[in-house]
Amino acid sequence: MLLLFWSIERRQRSGLFSDPSSIASLSTLFHHPEVVRDFQNLDPDASKADMEVLLEKKRYRLGYYTHMDGSERHGIVPAVKEPKSPQQLRRKRTLRVTNTFQALNTSGLRIPGTAIGHRVSKAEDRPISVKKREIYHAGRDCFLGGITVATLIIIVWHYLNSNQNAFERWLNNGKHFGPRVFFSILGVLIYSQWKRLERDICILQPFRALNLGAPLAERSILIERTLSPFTTLFVSIRRKRVYCTLAALDGVLAEILIITLSGIPFNDGQLFTAFCVSVYLSISILSFMLLTLLAVFLRPGELKLPHTPNTIGSVLSYLCASITLKDFAGLSTLNNKMKSRRIKDMGRRYTFDVLRDGDGVMRWTIDYDRDDREA
Repeated sequence: MLLLFWSIERRQRSGLFSDPSSIASLSTLFHHPEVVRDFQNLDPDASKADMEVLLEKKRYRLGYYTHMDGSERHGIVPAVKEPKSPQQLRRKRTLRVTNTFQALNTSGLRIPGTAIGHRVSKAEDRPISVKKREIYHAGRDCFLGGITVATLIIIVWHYLNSNQNAFERWLNNGKHFGPRVFFSILGVLIYSQWKRLERDICILQPFRALNLGAPLAERSILIERTLSPFTTLFVSIRRKRVYCTLAALDGVLAEILIITLSGIPFNDGQLFTAFCVSVYLSISILSFMLLTLLAVFLRPGELKLPHTPNTIGSVLSYLCASITLKDFAGLSTLNNKMKSRRIKDMGRRYTFDVLRDGDGVMRWTIDYDRDDREA
């Protein structure tokens, strides 16, 4: 089965010359004047839902076009032909990038039904939209913290409590699988939430680095997205990214937690030593998760963005006013190694902050550091 999937994957053409998961790689594909203007026309504070509404009639693909200077360039271009079949019309909320869905989605950037339009968001609605988003994300993190604390309390209480109440008798009943299913569900919930949090932390890591300082390209825009907590863990350790390392380690431990939790309800067919090992491991993992979650809550420099940069459209909205687009326009046909070398040789530093674009609009923008822009 794995060989079959590998064979199918090898035969599919992505239309890309390098991995598009880094900020720099997407920037090299984003230079067509019409596409750039479409994203510049978006309200800077538009949420992801607003973008889906504003851009739903726009369609894009990967291809070549002739620039006004006569050079042939490769990147994201407007789709000329509109779909005519009802099946295609029902998929109008999908960003149409020909032959790139699987390549871009597999690289960790979801392809949204984003759309492009005019600035229609009201100024008085912007703080409310950002605040709702912050409340939503805080609620998800609080849910993760609450279910982690609750699971830890249940395990400690079950291990230390000697009173035979109804709940304790139910947990100690080895004749049915109810207690094991209960703890397995708790483990799956914790795993799914940690996987989500680990993904969000790693996606925001290069943006946080750009906002907190003016790092070089290899520490910011050239950071590629990894898909598995295992690979993220080793990459983060090598790059000395503390929060990504902790989140990836918790993601790995969350998978182990599912196994250890299923061994906690003691029954007659189980060794008491195995039960104790499951309890001690579960308590240790959950305690470490709570400490990591506390560190994430207290970390400095939290970004208050209008939308999370976890989709292609979201990242492009932070690049549409960047000066880097002109310098990176001819690099889209290079492979990863050559592209990284060319960008590193520029020796520029980068930032992510609220900057004024050419139209006088203040927006979150990934650009050169101020000293490099003025040079």
